[in-house]
Amino acid sequence: MQSKSKTEVEFRPFHETIVEDILTATNEELIFIASQLKKSLIPANHEEIIRAWHHRRKWMRWADEDDLGVPASLLWQKEAAEEKAARQSKQVGIELHGLQEAMEAFLATSHNHHLSGNGSMVSWHTRLRGQLEKLHQLTTRALGKK
Repeated sequence: MQSKSKTEVEFRPFHETIVEDILTATNEELIFIASQLKKSLIPANHEEIIRAWHHRRKWMRWADEDDLGVPASLLWQKEAAEEKAARQSKQVGIELHGLQEAMEAFLATSHNHHLSGNGSMVSWHTRLRGQLEKLHQLTTRALGKK
């Protein structure tokens, strides 16, 4: 059998691989997995992990109260992940709104100078540069580069 090189190995996130481990775990392994799940940041796949957890517990004939706090911990993490995603989505919306306003101001500055034809070139250039700097700041924040 030929082994795969490091570049050929397909790594998957913990929150995906742990489901398979739960479904084949021994009693001792399940207790260890419980401790790992409760102290690890699980960003996704909460419901699937909980389903696997309940399935394996039932198969092993654990009492209902012997869930070791895993479902509660995962549901709490799921709520926290959803709240974080909602905050980030709202922030992106705010950033894009600010970006749109800045672009409109930039276009107005450019259009007004073209129409007037008699303003100070230095003054116009200063306003234009200020608008470009504001656009740059907003796009940087919107992309999360702050």
